[in-house]
Amino acid sequence: MALFVLQAAMLVGVAASLPPAVDESTDVRTLQKSFLAPLESECASNLAELLLLRQEVKLAEAVEVGRESLSGLNGISEYLREIRDGLALRAAPAGGMPTLRTQCTDGFRLVAGKCVLLGISTRKSWGDSRLFCQQMGADLATFEDAGTYAAILDYIREIIGLGERVNVWVGGSDGAVEGVWTWLTGQLMPRGPPFWGTRNNYLPEPSGGTNENCSILYKADFHYVHDINCDTAAAPLCMKHN
Repeated sequence: MALFVLQAAMLVGVAASLPPAVDESTDVRTLQKSFLAPLESECASNLAELLLLRQEVKLAEAVEVGRESLSGLNGISEYLREIRDGLALRAAPAGGMPTLRTQCTDGFRLVAGKCVLLGISTRKSWGDSRLFCQQMGADLATFEDAGTYAAILDYIREIIGLGERVNVWVGGSDGAVEGVWTWLTGQLMPRGPPFWGTRNNYLPEPSGGTNENCSILYKADFHYVHDINCDTAAAPLCMKHN
């Protein structure tokens, strides 16, 4: 619309600068100067205005792109802060930040302030994996922040090694309300990155609908969280929550 108004103004300006009526005695060069001089001046002025308007539009577009990029960077920064705070909590000395360190027994390992055990030689359904853990006074593992999740991944990779791939059950499900993912503790699961993975490298998880109501650390996606059928056989990751 702005360009249309500017073009109309150019035409009005040129029309106003045209010379009066001519007759047969008018010199050709004089006529050319009379017509072309105002045209050249008017066109040069309005061309400059057009270029300025175009730069203003491009500047507005660049500002909008910058805002979107800043929003994405803020999200990444928030995840990094969570990881930093979680690691600091694990390593805090006495008298500093409150520590979660406790004593673990019966094969359980201290991970991010919780006693954790991976049933590396066991392959069970999600429900049977809960029973497996409960027999040891535990339940399937949960995590609320990126720092705890990172510590759990380090523990799993230490147990299974770099070459072996094992699907690992954790205690999340949307079996009660489809699409509402909660831990077995009743708390909402964290969603999106850096927790949940993607299917076929592009489709964000969870993506399985009513056929896939249990959460697993999926071996083919570097142990990012995926939804999967609850009858799948996988290794239980047990955690003592108290």
